[in-house]
Amino acid sequence: MIGLEERGLGFFKEKWDFKIDDHILFINQEFENDQRVVNIRNEIASKFLQAKKFQFLKASYYDPFEIVRGFNRYVFDKKLDIKSSKFFLDVSNFNRQNLLVLMWLLRKKYCVKSLDVFYTVPGKYNPKISKGAKGFSTIPFFGGIFSKDKEKLLILLIGYEIDRPLYLFKVIEPSKVILVQGEEPTDASFLERNRKAVKELSDSIYGAEIKKAPADDPHKAVQILRSIFNENAHDYNIITSPLNTKLQTVGLYLACEENPDVQVVYSFPDKFSGWLSKGIQEVKRFKL
Repeated sequence: MIGLEERGLGFFKEKWDFKIDDHILFINQEFENDQRVVNIRNEIASKFLQAKKFQFLKASYYDPFEIVRGFNRYVFDKKLDIKSSKFFLDVSNFNRQNLLVLMWLLRKKYCVKSLDVFYTVPGKYNPKISKGAKGFSTIPFFGGIFSKDKEKLLILLIGYEIDRPLYLFKVIEPSKVILVQGEEPTDASFLERNRKAVKELSDSIYGAEIKKAPADDPHKAVQILRSIFNENAHDYNIITSPLNTKLQTVGLYLACEENPDVQVVYSFPDKFSGWLSKGIQEVKRFKL
């Protein structure tokens, strides 16, 4: 995904020990004319993908079905043998709803057996990354299965933001709330702000429990999230929302594969700040 952050260049600046036959580059249509997106798109195409096969596909920040339509058309037109293909997925700039839907397509619909995930850690995050909240939606393919005999549990995977998780708490009206703090951050400097956000939310949501899950490794995160789901599935309808790192979101996806009753929702901000992150620190790689 080519987004608003320069870390979208991180994957291309590394020297990898593998060859890529084709590149798919998604762009959310709501931001395609933003100069930051235009600049990164042009740099990737002209500097890193010269004489290589690549294709731009439209996506949408607000409509995850757009990425479904675009990817399915791509597979059909190319007549790709998806199951036998090896996929490398750079999750750094994906908005979480599109990331979850794309992973579902690859792993559940197309049964991809070989998928490596890459994540570029930025040099610096904006602690006020977005403002406000203006609605939420259930992410397609993650609708869960609700029982009228159970109460609602809301599990919020907390990053820096306050407005969006508070909004979800108010509109969903759960009987129980678990705030998941991002211990083991992608960078130690990010942890203090995360702890402050969790503390502020716990002061605002009376009785909220605090759990900890790694934010830097999907394999570790899935173990914690799986445990939280299993502990509560008997008594509650579980609703969760990913608001921390994309790597933790990948861990959430893996946990939801094993717990299809869990509903995943996402709250949209009123607006993003002038910048989201700056710089490129390192690129992490995980084999799923």
